[in-house]
Amino acid sequence: MLSLIAASSFFVLIHFGVSGTRLRDVLVARMGAGPYRGAFAVASLVGIVWMSRAYGRAPAVDLWGQLIERRRSFGDQWSRFIQATSNVPFAAIATGRNQLRPALREIGILRPVIAIAAYALFFVFHGRLFGAPLA
Repeated sequence: MLSLIAASSFFVLIHFGVSGTRLRDVLVARMGAGPYRGAFAVASLVGIVWMSRAYGRAPAVDLWGQLIERRRSFGDQWSRFIQATSNVPFAAIATGRNQLRPALREIGILRPVIAIAAYALFFVFHGRLFGAPLA
C-alpha cells in the first residue's frame, strides 16, 4: 500500500510541482522543449506503470463483505435505511421513498449559502488565485 501512495504522490508531484510551475520553464530553457517533453513523458509513463504495479500488489478491500456485515449487524434498521435512500442523487425522493423537506432541515441553510459564496469567490478571483481568469 505504501508503494501505491508513493507512486500516486510521484505522479501528482510531477504534474503539479513541475509542469505548471516556473521549474518547467527552467528545465525547458536548459534542456530544450523537445527533450523536456520526452523526459516528462517518460517520467509520466514511469509513474503510471509504477501506480498500476503497486495497485496490483495492494491489499484487497472487501467492500461487499462490509455491506453484508452491516446488514447483519443493523438488521431491520438497515432494511429501512436502504428502502429510504438511493445511490443516485434525489432518486429516492423522485420515486417517493423519501422526502426533500426533512433533508433540507437536516442540511440547514448555512451550508448551501457557504458553498454558493465559496463558489462565487473562486469564480471571481480565479484569475488572481490561479493565473487563468474564467470570465
